[in-house]
Amino acid sequence: MDMGVIKTFKCNYQRAVYREALKRMEDDSTMTLMDFWKQYNIRHALLTIKQAWDEVKPSTLNACWYSLWPECVNDFNGFPAVTQQMKDIVDLAHTVGGEGFSDMTEEDVAELIDSHGAEPSVEEIIQMNEDDQAGDDADEDDDTETRPVLPS
Repeated sequence: MDMGVIKTFKCNYQRAVYREALKRMEDDSTMTLMDFWKQYNIRHALLTIKQAWDEVKPSTLNACWYSLWPECVNDFNGFPAVTQQMKDIVDLAHTVGGEGFSDMTEEDVAELIDSHGAEPSVEEIIQMNEDDQAGDDADEDDDTETRPVLPS
């Protein structure tokens, strides 16, 4: 029901992050992309999330109801194409430049957008369970219990 909204939001978010990186790098000629990421924190992410969400149009939100309650959807024409946002992301990545950015394609952006929130494969789940069990075995050797120290 909400895949079109999620994809639109993810594209808006990626575009906003690249815009911010480029702006910061233009404002400070010594800043590299790595410097930008080192300074990027939860506050920046939340502000970017808000900006990306604000760019999602009401018609996109309305369209997500089509499969569940078509009568409430005004003039359903499908979800908006994110083609322009993807082109913007590629252009921004090329402007930022550097390894992995100067040769970015729309297919790379699509893969990035589609990979977030992807369900793990059966093999990945089995590996995670094996890793968890190995971690549990290591903990059995330690009989001491650790508790957080709370300020008094």
